[in-house]
Amino acid sequence: MQKDYSHQPGKWTTADGGIQYLRELAVLEVIYSDLDDDEVSKDPEDVLCMRAMWRKVIQSAPASYSNSLTEIYSLDMDTPTVEKEEERDDWVYWTVWIRWPGTSDPQKYKALVDTGAQCTLLPSGYRGTEPIWISGVTGGCQELSVLEAEVSFTGDKWEKHPIVTGPEAPCILGIDYLRRGYFKDPKGYRWAFGVATVNAEKIKQLSTLPGLSEDPFVVGLLQVEEQQVPIATRTVHRWQYRTNRDSLAPIHELIHQVETQGVISKTHSPFNSPIWPVQKSDGGWRLTVDYRGLNKVTPPLSAAVPDLLELQYELESKAAKWYATTDIANAFFSIPLAAECRPQFAFTWRGVQYTWNRLPQGWKHSPTICHGLIQTALEKGGAPEHLQYIDDIIVWGNKAEEVFEKGERVIEILLKAGFAIKKSKVKGPAQEIRFLGIKWQDGCCHVPTDVVNKIAAMSPPANKKETQAFLGLVGFWRMHIPG
Repeated sequence: MQKDYSHQPGKWTTADGGIQYLRELAVLEVIYSDLDDDEVSKDPEDVLCMRAMWRKVIQSAPASYSNSLTEIYSLDMDTPTVEKEEERDDWVYWTVWIRWPGTSDPQKYKALVDTGAQCTLLPSGYRGTEPIWISGVTGGCQELSVLEAEVSFTGDKWEKHPIVTGPEAPCILGIDYLRRGYFKDPKGYRWAFGVATVNAEKIKQLSTLPGLSEDPFVVGLLQVEEQQVPIATRTVHRWQYRTNRDSLAPIHELIHQVETQGVISKTHSPFNSPIWPVQKSDGGWRLTVDYRGLNKVTPPLSAAVPDLLELQYELESKAAKWYATTDIANAFFSIPLAAECRPQFAFTWRGVQYTWNRLPQGWKHSPTICHGLIQTALEKGGAPEHLQYIDDIIVWGNKAEEVFEKGERVIEILLKAGFAIKKSKVKGPAQEIRFLGIKWQDGCCHVPTDVVNKIAAMSPPANKKETQAFLGLVGFWRMHIPG
């Protein structure tokens, strides 16, 4: 007879209430069991507390009990029971330790290694602030939440990762975590998930080429005439406004570095624009200036950078198996400006006025000019087939050796032209790679898992600014989703 808990009792609030709740579930288990089966106990006190009953108890528990019960539940699932028969011999389980937010003692889980799962799920009473709905986890739709916790396979080396959690969540290590690198299982075998990490050991990588730099402040100098750029139709002078406190020391260091390298120099100019530091994804800072006022009075240029969506369609049409990317270091700062064009780019830092001797970041024509000069350098050097978006270049092919040769040729041309390239900014050959923030594999583009997790974990926007930011993020990634 099929079990039916539709008439289960309501939530409980005390320990005695929880015990009574469990007894009532046991009674339901007896009522809906096969009464003709002599091996099934007819006494509720002898009924085994199976997984479904555990989950009902945890789901109905108050917050003060749910966390402890969830921990007991997860430990109990490590002990062989009748339900463990559902595990298959070819399934792989690993022990994983989790430190939930606000706790110091880790919890131990036995999780299924599932490369088909897009996210990592673990049962816990700890919950994120916003709920999400997961389809196909335990049948139908399930309301869970995303929570960032510390994860470890050894109990001593920890790293933060978003976990989808809830009292009824299964124990699954998804590809979002497994893709991070190499792991050793309890038997000592070494595992690598995601083709790119496996290939790195066998395929010669472009990052091993000579001429690449490990200097974080490296700047090249393109061997061209100083560039004549459009000059503002009137003088713009704006005072410096308050900037992010965390950016002050890094920006001061950056100004010292670029002055030493001749990228900027002290000046006296009627123009002035405020510094507007931008934080990069790696936590560093980018020295940008708020040229919005200057941009309004700057004559237009006819040329433009390629459309991102058109680049995506073209790369998809190649149906490639292997990729390699190159990102030029400080490309704007590598392009020299004519002396008469420099005063309009003046800015002030700690009472000293500077201006740019090279193409600045934040000015509206910098991307167009930079893209055009890199394109010209690649064409003159006879670069193999590639796609370029400003200072990012990608090559592709059906064999790793073919892609390595193409990437090597592109790098040789750029270095000879005077650009600098950081070793850390050269990737591939690999069968899975990121280009312009998008993941590419087997000729198709995918939204990266960390982006999906970030969007799923976002709180609903509370004001106009947050709404605009949310729509901008979702709107950008929407164009990369087929259908």
